[in-house]
Amino acid sequence: MPTSMNSNTWGHILTGIFFWVVGAMALLNMAQGGKKTWSKFCWPVLAMVMGGIGFGFNESWLWSTGAVSWYETLQYPHVLQHRLAALGICFAGLVELLRKADYLTDRLWSLVFVGVSAGVGVMLLLHPAHAGVMEPMNMELHQHEVVSASTSMQDTPAQSSIRVQHQLMAAMCFLIALSGFLAEYRNLKNRWMSYAWPVFALLLGTLLVLYRE
Repeated sequence: MPTSMNSNTWGHILTGIFFWVVGAMALLNMAQGGKKTWSKFCWPVLAMVMGGIGFGFNESWLWSTGAVSWYETLQYPHVLQHRLAALGICFAGLVELLRKADYLTDRLWSLVFVGVSAGVGVMLLLHPAHAGVMEPMNMELHQHEVVSASTSMQDTPAQSSIRVQHQLMAAMCFLIALSGFLAEYRNLKNRWMSYAWPVFALLLGTLLVLYRE
């Protein structure tokens, strides 16, 4: 692993690859007319796997490879946000899987996907700009930047970059929520809206893969 990238950056990249596959599988299923093929069930399962990994294993300097226990990691606001977002994604994937298997037939269940997407967007907007430089190898740099930022009352260049990147990701999450809602509840003559949220998922994946601190 290149030393220029910390584990948090690599975590974003891995999540981005998952979003690429999720978006691609959803688009493939749309191209197949929404039939009950393997692609129909593939992306909800991948969302569950992605959420499960994010909820249980995150930030290698913490649990499970670090000295800090899983419960102690929750004292870090940005880690807590990661855990909650991952749990929400896992739950949304489960609900979508049950919907596609016709176990949950009420259309209201589609609001879980919409709500989780919007909720993750809100978390990204509230994500602390200094979170990415909190690993032990970057702690001295982090403390210096926090002192500099508090003195100048402005974000450092690194913090500004982190903030903007998370704001762009939040915008993609809101677009996923909006397009998912319109595809489910608006009676359109064409199905273009059903293709919209997977495209935004691919764009979100791209932002995550390109994420740098």
